[in-house]
Amino acid sequence: MYTFYLIALIPAIIGAILFMFDKKINVWEWIGGTICAFIVSAIMHGIAFYGMTADIETLSGKIIRVSNC
Repeated sequence: MYTFYLIALIPAIIGAILFMFDKKINVWEWIGGTICAFIVSAIMHGIAFYGMTADIETLSGKIIRVSNC
């Protein structure tokens, strides 16, 4: 799940590099893109977490026989 956040760092790193070398980059576009990337990462993290914990366990029946294999 942490891969989502590492991938979200890509626009932040690239934006920082471009901002240092080219002053035509608008700071708000760079920050907005980074925030959107982290929001999407958080949504994917939530979906993955919910998918892992959404199982229903049913305990019923009785033990009839136990064998050693």
